[in-house]
Amino acid sequence: TEFFQKNEIPNPRLDAELLLAYVLKCKRIDLYTQHEHPVPEKDREKFKGLIQRRAKREPLQQITGETEFWGLRFQITPAVLIPRPETELLVEEALKLKPLEVLEIGTGSGCISIALAKQLPEAKIVATDLSKEALALARENAQTHGVADRIDFLLADIAPWRTFEAADRRFDLIISNPPY
Repeated sequence: TEFFQKNEIPNPRLDAELLLAYVLKCKRIDLYTQHEHPVPEKDREKFKGLIQRRAKREPLQQITGETEFWGLRFQITPAVLIPRPETELLVEEALKLKPLEVLEIGTGSGCISIALAKQLPEAKIVATDLSKEALALARENAQTHGVADRIDFLLADIAPWRTFEAADRRFDLIISNPPY
């Protein structure tokens, strides 16, 4: 915590605890409830390496390879952007509409489409991205959350409706949170 404070890392204690819990493969609360257990040397070395990465401003989520969105855990890689907390507002607003046919442009990790699929079991969702790596990760996240059968993942640019014109497909909602 002190090292992160000296290096002006926001939330120094939280980041330190999350990294240690990641290394020990436990929940953060376990650090408090099982504090009498010594940390093995190999885990201390790994922890030190992760501390150095975080001190260089590498995002915590990239270090651990996961993040939380809409109360769900998502895998992330350098192939996708880290979902921002304010993106949950898009999901919140979309849910008010109760759409049955949704198109997401630029799905990334799949967090928006997956959150909508979890909340709207009747909805059919098409999630597009320009990146094959992002789509593969989004599919994996959808499988983890049990909604892969209700989301079609398509490799497409920012104008995917051209693809759907021939099929005369209509959507109740087109949603996107592109990078800026």
